[in-house]
Amino acid sequence: MQSATDYTYDKKDEFVASAQADLNALDQKIKKFSDKAANATGSTKADAKAKLQNLRSKRAVLDKKLDGVKNATKTGWNDAKTAFENSYDDTKNSLKQAWQWLSDKLKS
Repeated sequence: MQSATDYTYDKKDEFVASAQADLNALDQKIKKFSDKAANATGSTKADAKAKLQNLRSKRAVLDKKLDGVKNATKTGWNDAKTAFENSYDDTKNSLKQAWQWLSDKLKS
């Protein structure tokens, strides 16, 4: 995703389209994590399930943040896009950490 600061209110539709594309890619990565976690066993599988639930919860928040962006007025635009970007970054980092954790667990 381009930096949110690159998007002024008059480029709201471009921001929304870019954000939606990023969310679609994020969904695919979460699905791959889910598929890979299904191969885990024992406590690793249980922990992976908890991490997956956390990722899905964060992803659901992103939908709400995107709705906020879509419905933002000119005065609320900067706050809405910043809130979305912060939530997106948090979810993306959580997914990255979950993947690293799962990779480490499956190696051992």
